[in-house]
Amino acid sequence: MERSEISNSAVTKVFQKNLRNSVTGILLITNVFIFIVTIILQLNGIDLANWGGLHFFLAKDFYVYQLVTYLFLHASLWHLFSNMVFLWLFGLVVEKSFGARRFAIYYIVCGIIGGILQEATRFWAFYNTISEQDPTTTLGTVFEAGKQLATDLNSWITIGSSSSVCAVVLAFGILFSHKQVFSIKVKWIIIAYVLLEILAFIVSFDNGAYAAQLGAMLCGFVILCFWKNKKESVADDDIMIDWAMKILLVVVGINIVYLFLDF
Repeated sequence: MERSEISNSAVTKVFQKNLRNSVTGILLITNVFIFIVTIILQLNGIDLANWGGLHFFLAKDFYVYQLVTYLFLHASLWHLFSNMVFLWLFGLVVEKSFGARRFAIYYIVCGIIGGILQEATRFWAFYNTISEQDPTTTLGTVFEAGKQLATDLNSWITIGSSSSVCAVVLAFGILFSHKQVFSIKVKWIIIAYVLLEILAFIVSFDNGAYAAQLGAMLCGFVILCFWKNKKESVADDDIMIDWAMKILLVVVGINIVYLFLDF
């Protein structure tokens, strides 16, 4: 067996061990388990997303706890898979740098703040809709309209861990901004990633998902400004860092092509 094969095998074993004993691993297992439960309940006529998904705060079925539970629900297998792959690749590396406790706090808090910004965006969209019908609209009349349409507003639901995962990706980009993939520094890739998120938000303003992702990343940036992270605790030759950088570059490239074709 060649030296590179031995090295990759050893790294894989360490990675698997870290996954089993990490917050990232717990999050992965929890999300997959809840997705399976969601499917089983759907077969029995119970919609778990209606209970745990983040409703618009003026909707009849909105509850504050949904700012957390929405992070663990997914609409489809692809939705779950794409988020979990990113959490798997970036989460372990960031958690190793932060420590388990800080990583768990970072993940949940960023998701909550993302949900709050999503709610604010939904409210602004709702306000604009009402004001178009009545130019004399005030905040009072908007809330009154919300009460009257509370049942209809239940259709505005956000689910998925994308907001927290985006915050984890941002943390990765900041922690390893000095590294390079194909002669491109990670800091430029992460800047492009953030700019694409902003552009997607502007183009699809009514889509609360992008607002949640941007809110989570903004929260993550503020947290990182206050925390002293232990970058040196992560090995520079970690194969997970290399894979994460390559995946991030591919995703940014695909999003650029997608937005270009969409225009």
